[in-house]
Amino acid sequence: MKNIAKEQKSNSLITKYISSLADSSEKVLTNQIMIDAAKSSSAITVLQKFIETYTKEFNEQIEETENENERRRYKNNSDQENAKYYFMVGGGAFLAFLFIVFLSIIIKIERNLRRDSTN
Repeated sequence: MKNIAKEQKSNSLITKYISSLADSSEKVLTNQIMIDAAKSSSAITVLQKFIETYTKEFNEQIEETENENERRRYKNNSDQENAKYYFMVGGGAFLAFLFIVFLSIIIKIERNLRRDSTN
């Protein structure tokens, strides 16, 4: 049991594993079906199977949670990359607009100066 708990990745997971195992074992081991199974075979065997099943399900839940967190991180990173892309596209369009405006102002000033110099 100690070795199984040590397989967990952090102290908080070890604490959660032990506390929820205690809660679950209280409920499961007072179940009449489990009592009958323990009477018909070895109580140690029934307890070992329970701990193995519980550990497997606990690890599967951790894996599902980690996968979900990884998916969220990936989505967040992809959203940030998309935001950067759209910002750059918008900024580029705005700079092109400013360039055209300044170019048209310069052309207008140059045309007005040309008229004045010919008169």
